[in-house]
Amino acid sequence: GFDCSAEDAAGVNELCRGVEACMAITNAARSSRLWGSWRLKFTDQPAMVKNKGVTGLGGVPFTGFVELTQTLRSNGTAVTEEVLTVPPFGKESRSYLRGQVTQVAPEVIEQTYAEVSMGGVFNSNSGDVGGDVFFSKAVLAVSYLSENMRIAAPAPTTSSCSSGPHTSSVAGGRSRGMPADARRAAPGGRSATSPRPPARQLELLGSTEGTSAGGIQ
Repeated sequence: GFDCSAEDAAGVNELCRGVEACMAITNAARSSRLWGSWRLKFTDQPAMVKNKGVTGLGGVPFTGFVELTQTLRSNGTAVTEEVLTVPPFGKESRSYLRGQVTQVAPEVIEQTYAEVSMGGVFNSNSGDVGGDVFFSKAVLAVSYLSENMRIAAPAPTTSSCSSGPHTSSVAGGRSRGMPADARRAAPGGRSATSPRPPARQLELLGSTEGTSAGGIQ
């Protein structure tokens, strides 16, 4: 979704709404289907689109987005990994946000970040002086979950959220693991003052819990 047109994003969201209507799992936040590494396939969450990822490094000139995965484990640990290519030679750079995942509602999970490693050049944890500047949490409402696909939307929270309130995320392709306010109104028929539909992230599961996913062990 980082480079797709507004029309294409609207089309993906329409497809997602059809898939969400088939959601058969209750209490998704406790489902074992969450465990594994999830690879981001689509998002129209404004902050992520602008930054081309979760760290903001993807918005730096001449960097390229490669992939974003969220790995969730049944012991409550969580790791978000962002892979970019960086100048001058296009070498891959990996950033990690490590923390915990908990259920905060039947369909809502919260990932807190306790340790950040950005591109191997910046490291910090929540206990550092001023560390709270770099740490937040992602609160996701799961609207669809299957063996290899997850659709989620950031849920409202009084604390800061990495992906913002009301943002959806779709994940698919088992690799179990992971990302605003409503996006701009879709062209045709919806006024600028009309309520905006939630942004979405689509993720596919790349690997199940217990297998290697994106180099995260």
